[in-house]
Amino acid sequence: MDSLTKYWSDVKPHFRFLKEVLQQTPRTDVEKMIGSKLAREVFDPFMINESAEFLRLSIINLLGYKHVICGKYLAWGKVTLYYSEFYIINCLLRLKGFALVHLDFLDDDPLVIRIDRTKDNRGYGVQKCGASGHAIAWKRFSELYPDLFGSSKELKKLIKNYWQFSMEERADWCYDLKYASQTTGKYALIEAEDRCKHNFLDPDFGVSSTAGEGEYYENLMSSLGFEEAGTGDYQKHAINCLAAIGKNSEHRAWYCSFFESILKDLRVLSSSEKTKNEIAKWVEGAITQLKQ
Repeated sequence: MDSLTKYWSDVKPHFRFLKEVLQQTPRTDVEKMIGSKLAREVFDPFMINESAEFLRLSIINLLGYKHVICGKYLAWGKVTLYYSEFYIINCLLRLKGFALVHLDFLDDDPLVIRIDRTKDNRGYGVQKCGASGHAIAWKRFSELYPDLFGSSKELKKLIKNYWQFSMEERADWCYDLKYASQTTGKYALIEAEDRCKHNFLDPDFGVSSTAGEGEYYENLMSSLGFEEAGTGDYQKHAINCLAAIGKNSEHRAWYCSFFESILKDLRVLSSSEKTKNEIAKWVEGAITQLKQ
């Protein structure tokens, strides 16, 4: 955390996005970046802005998941939850200086570039890569944030298996008729109801006075709630990171304004009130820290 706050302390967030700017750059100029090392000032302002916006998108999609799942739309609920998780890992990746940018040029083939901060933190390297962006992002996330999981070989294997499963499940529920067609079946409706009525973001979820109740809630979390709870944990981590960065930044007001805009999002969007209240606690804590 200390290294992140120090790194970002003098960076003024940009108001535009990497794809937006690079898309307007001639393809030949973008291709000249490939294989070269660029100064950190070229990409830093975009990285910090996009980190914040990916956090916003992750929160919005988590709210969307709870809203959709309470309407018993299991298939699209699962897809929406996956994107909440995918957006939050991209938020955290931007903080570490990593981005995949998909560019589409008129009358030419699409171009995907990988932007990665150098090990000495003094610049960025740019590479051309394939279109399997989700797999690349998940793999890089596990490399850059081993502290969020642990570093044993067993855990690394578990993480790899998890993100592969997560990507495949999202594709199944999004595209495979066999899965999507189940959404009004008896067991799908029961699952949707259970996902709706339980607040898996609650840090005290499952705390019980009896062993039987504890086992029941543990099974609920392991079978239905782990993705929601895990995404929430990543969101809390990102909020804490951005709050700490903002508190030590020359641009503290920007961070405060950003978090206040998240509270406005929470008021505007329809979702589970318990979910909204839990996230609001995290954001309000960040604002309090920034205003101290």
